[in-house]
Amino acid sequence: MADEINLEADRVLRIWAESKRNERGTVTQGYPKRSAGIECGGSCGEETFDLMVAKEDSKTAHVADVILDDMAKINQRHYLAIWNHYVADVYAMRDASKILIDACMEFLTRGKRRGICF
Repeated sequence: MADEINLEADRVLRIWAESKRNERGTVTQGYPKRSAGIECGGSCGEETFDLMVAKEDSKTAHVADVILDDMAKINQRHYLAIWNHYVADVYAMRDASKILIDACMEFLTRGKRRGICF
């Protein structure tokens, strides 16, 4: 077992957490920089880079949500550890950091099978 959260699992879980916060009606700042909007080579300029990223993030968050729902059926502590760390809800548990790392590794394995983690 690693001593820290895998970066790829962390990236996907942060996308998922942001979508969960948005479901609650929280307004976010969005991406800090705007796309340059370069149009050349027959590309379509209707969608900015930010909109394309937002669509992909939405798909990633949805798949992550399905993975976490499946994980919750098998090991509720893993699900709660991820939820507490990324969505910042409060639920006390022993060995929270160890459980979180184990949960993120489990998420990474499942995410690789579903194609959202690399």
